[in-house]
Amino acid sequence: MSDVTPAIAERMNRLFFGSDESHGYGVDTFPGRVTVAQWMKHLSGEETIGVNPRTEKGSCTWGVLKTSYTRANITKVCEKVPPSFIPVHGDKGVNIFLFLEVPCAATLVHKKLLLMAEFLGLEKGSYEVYPKPGGMDWMLMPYFDHEQTSMFAVVEKVPYSVHEFLKYATEYKMSLSDLTSLNEKTLGVRRDMAFADGPPCIERLIKEGFPEYGRYEALFTAAVYLRQRHPHGWHEKVLEFNSRYIGAAYTDAAKIIRSLRWKTRKFRYKCLELPMVDFCDKETCCQREYGIQPTREEETRMRHCVLDDVTASICYAPEAGSKDEPYWVFMFGEEAFEVTVDMARRQDIFAREFLRQFKRVLLPVSDKRWSQAINGLMDAAEVRDMAFDAGAEGQLILLVGEFCESRSVTEKEKVMDGGVWEHEGRCYFKGQDLIHYVIRVRKLRSFKEDEIWIRLVRRCDAQYHTLEIGERGVKCWSIMLTD
Repeated sequence: MSDVTPAIAERMNRLFFGSDESHGYGVDTFPGRVTVAQWMKHLSGEETIGVNPRTEKGSCTWGVLKTSYTRANITKVCEKVPPSFIPVHGDKGVNIFLFLEVPCAATLVHKKLLLMAEFLGLEKGSYEVYPKPGGMDWMLMPYFDHEQTSMFAVVEKVPYSVHEFLKYATEYKMSLSDLTSLNEKTLGVRRDMAFADGPPCIERLIKEGFPEYGRYEALFTAAVYLRQRHPHGWHEKVLEFNSRYIGAAYTDAAKIIRSLRWKTRKFRYKCLELPMVDFCDKETCCQREYGIQPTREEETRMRHCVLDDVTASICYAPEAGSKDEPYWVFMFGEEAFEVTVDMARRQDIFAREFLRQFKRVLLPVSDKRWSQAINGLMDAAEVRDMAFDAGAEGQLILLVGEFCESRSVTEKEKVMDGGVWEHEGRCYFKGQDLIHYVIRVRKLRSFKEDEIWIRLVRRCDAQYHTLEIGERGVKCWSIMLTD
């Protein structure tokens, strides 16, 4: 008898949170997000499910290196896998999963998984990376028929049950700061340093081979780099490059050298020509000493985003029906930073408050990058109820109660002198007296006068009356008494 429970299915559904546009069920693709009921059937062995890690916002909380390596020939590879990367054995190969504490840009996760594949020494063509760039392909989920499954995690050569897998994956989720710190240096990835400061497309072509088409353009691009990198003796370097990587029989090297001999001219890489365009990594290229020069817009896009340093986020939500705006607390290590709706919408307002608290000036990033980072933090935020008096509307209600209590009178005639008369569960007062107290005396400037009455009508059943005082009819307001 399977011990699958809705709680286990719910935890797997949260762990493998993904696209709500489509998912795999059996061998077909269906619209919508995977449900807990489908996870129950998957874990019980009734029908398989597949999830695409990329959400509609372009973020993800997990990724995977899907390899064609068998259990027998991937043993040494798994020994190099860091704790946050979990090997899951299957019939068609061993897949290496990564789970994240907060949603991250899918492009960043894809890039880091490619780097991990290089660190592990996976052969080209032996693996795929999920999430795929711009793709909506789903990944078959592990632990189908979990008691007799052929897709299970193996940690330090020990097979893990679905319960052990959930505990381990949750404990070893990678933080955003750890993900961004993964690079060639921290992983010890060694490359041909002769081209590590030049266009990445040349590095890739050296590794994978130069195709028959576009050899002239590729050699020209390499020659432009070598001319900058070795101003003295670059001619010999071009001939050596041609002989070593392209072929000694290729005779256009001399022609390219003659075309590049003018010292006063600045030559450009053939980035838009084949085969370079197929191997282009513009962001990395812009950051290299002899890479392409980024435009001002590209410099803005590539700047470090301070939101990448947030270690946790909390959302304080107002009670249902309140017009108060929510606010968030972003944790930068041990430091808490409050973020309003306007700060989330506009970088300049955020930067001003950040400078005030942390004494650091922030440079703007692209609007697309900012919105993706903000949306990711809000999606991952822990939601808490806002204290009643935390918002402006709650403060208004407290001040109205304070006004009624401090000016309470027993005779309705005193309403003319600014008093508050209580009668049959309602408090009667002149409207201008309340407005003066709230705005002038207590200096609550969050609302205009008409906005105050709108909120009192909704929250305190405020009503407009003509109160008979002696022979006069006095215009006044009343509100319902509350605890």
